[in-house]
Amino acid sequence: MQKNLRPLAVALGVALAGNTSPVFSAETAPSETTDKAKTIDTPVVKTDEAKPDATSATELPAMEIRATASDRDYAVPLASTGTKTDTPIMETPLSIQVVPQQVLQDQNDNLLEQALKNVSGVKSSSNFGLQESIYIRGFLTTTTFRNGFRIDDALGNGMRNMTNVESVEVLKGPAAILYGRVEPGGVVNLVTEQPQATPYYLAEQQVGSWDHYLTNLDATGPVNEDKTLLYRVNVSYDTSNSWRDSVSNERLFIAPTLQWWLSPRTQMTLEAEYSHNPNVYDAGQAVPYDPVSQQFIWLPRKQNLAASDPMDTDTSYVGFNWSHQFNDDWSIKYQIFQHEVKSTYDPFYYIAGFTQMSPTSWTVDRARSFGDGRSTTTANVLDLTGNFDTAGLKHTLLIGADYYYWKTKLFYGYGASLSTTDAFNPTPPVGVDIDPTSLTNYKSSTDNYGVYAQDQIKLPGNVYVLGGLRYQKVTNTSSNTDATGVVTPGDPQSDHAVTPRVGILWQPQDWLSIYGNYAENFGANTGRDWQGNPLDPESAQQKEVGVKTEFFDGKLRTSLAYFDITKQNVATADVAHAVDPACALGCSIAVGEVNSHGTELDIQGEILPGWNVIATYTHTDIHITKSNNGDEGLRMPNVPSNMGSLWTTYEFRQEALRGWKIGGGVNGYSATTDATNTVNTPGYALVDAMASYDFKTGGHKLTAQLNINNLFDKTYYTDAAAYGNVGLMQYGTPRNATASLRFEF
Repeated sequence: MQKNLRPLAVALGVALAGNTSPVFSAETAPSETTDKAKTIDTPVVKTDEAKPDATSATELPAMEIRATASDRDYAVPLASTGTKTDTPIMETPLSIQVVPQQVLQDQNDNLLEQALKNVSGVKSSSNFGLQESIYIRGFLTTTTFRNGFRIDDALGNGMRNMTNVESVEVLKGPAAILYGRVEPGGVVNLVTEQPQATPYYLAEQQVGSWDHYLTNLDATGPVNEDKTLLYRVNVSYDTSNSWRDSVSNERLFIAPTLQWWLSPRTQMTLEAEYSHNPNVYDAGQAVPYDPVSQQFIWLPRKQNLAASDPMDTDTSYVGFNWSHQFNDDWSIKYQIFQHEVKSTYDPFYYIAGFTQMSPTSWTVDRARSFGDGRSTTTANVLDLTGNFDTAGLKHTLLIGADYYYWKTKLFYGYGASLSTTDAFNPTPPVGVDIDPTSLTNYKSSTDNYGVYAQDQIKLPGNVYVLGGLRYQKVTNTSSNTDATGVVTPGDPQSDHAVTPRVGILWQPQDWLSIYGNYAENFGANTGRDWQGNPLDPESAQQKEVGVKTEFFDGKLRTSLAYFDITKQNVATADVAHAVDPACALGCSIAVGEVNSHGTELDIQGEILPGWNVIATYTHTDIHITKSNNGDEGLRMPNVPSNMGSLWTTYEFRQEALRGWKIGGGVNGYSATTDATNTVNTPGYALVDAMASYDFKTGGHKLTAQLNINNLFDKTYYTDAAAYGNVGLMQYGTPRNATASLRFEF
């Protein structure tokens, strides 16, 4: 099955506890704050439970405000991804970074990979526009989270739409205790915008390079007079051509949300998303490769050898969450979600090989494929949270359970012949039919069951202890049906594990936190041994120590961390049984090991009034430490040893220049290598710049903004590799500009 799916890979390339929005939680009813100035409350209620009366259904219990954050801030005080509770980052013994709304707006981050460049230890790639390929602490994941709900991308969802994203939270290190079977590098969680009690409306038009037009609409407010029923609707329509030949993109996105506060302590939220994305896909650049000299034969970067590859993707999401606070200390939260992706591509051409006709002449062979797939994820999450004291110790207890069901259906086939053309002067592919014997129906399903418990304890002397564990069971089944109707079922595979996590943090001063943690991970494994048995699941352990500081009343925060992650049971070739008939398609054993260790630095916030900055630096050393393939000691592919970023903006406060903001930054990456450590990708640095001017007219806000990416038009490419005489890489985007006009009222 792995061999059959390899061409397909070329062709295709959770919910958090309660309402995860930083606006409302189970403990707080809707406030009168607008979308552009939000108050984040951690209730410390001293009164009896508030009861709604006839005059005000949203009367709040008295509470102590722990922290206040504005949408104009670069540093936010709280994050939920690490603990599933709104815990101050300075009191969390984990490495967690947040990219807030103001940063997304200043940088005009319409793609997730653009936002993630602001986080140390994270390198994101678009995987030729098919899916988010994210390296966190050196480990690759295509799984992202939406308000804690996991989205596994098997078919290629395309790039995540950022229209309704409020902030991006990145938890580094093993996260299995809360999120189940994931890669040990960490998780990326997108927190979406939620309904507000105060009416707010936004209309934005962007115009950019290569006929790029993007329209964004946002509306929120109360439905009824007592403001117990709130709504929000985000809509965007995005079209563009490309600097690459025969490539275009179109996307319609709509996300409605309805929230009902039955009482000050009980809320229900229904939310949905729909994205329709018909595009002509960019399969990336393929060039001839000489294995002897290990050199690429370069072609123009705008040239698209695969020609026109249409791909239609429809993504839908429906979710419901309910939460109730029993009293000042205990609350319960339940969520159910469903996420579905439908993807169709036909015809899809990929590069099958090159032929050298003369020292300066090459032809290229293109093969055809098609596919029609559907992937559906359904999840249920139940959490009980309580606050209590024992012997003078303050506890925040989380007990939860989740169930994820994931199924995939895929019908695909391959060409019966090749289409050959001049590599330097290509013509569209012709005369390639689908081989009827290649038609295959593939089905798989996965059941994930998990129960977990976590306790956050505050000890005397400002010492905070975090501890917990999770039991997880995963069962997978699959089958292939060939063109003749013969069904080949895969043996059911079932894995289970207990994964603990413990951390300790000492805050000797309000501005200083010193922490350490240890966590274990549980990961999926592929392949089977020579007797047909599934391999043991992957496991991993992390040790981490770090220091966090906070200055200027929390407006500027820094974080310095050292981590060491070891991942075991990685599948490697079974050399001893290579000639066994049962291993005609390859057999594996789970003896591989990978180690990643390094240092990360993050600086984020306001240095002086109006002057904001984000600066990061990462050094990562990730190598294969055990293997049966002869590759022990090799560096893992596509991970730079060093990378860093700097982004800064200044908003003028002087009367003559009031309303103006200027900014810019640089992102740099050292060289990377491929899986064989023979094809290297040079390092590069990119410079971006922005300027904006906002003013008020008739009580409404109007903002004009200009962003320029890759200011000096640097030619670069990423993730280079070679397969025989085919070299593959992804060229970076040339200099491009976007002008936007945003009206808020």
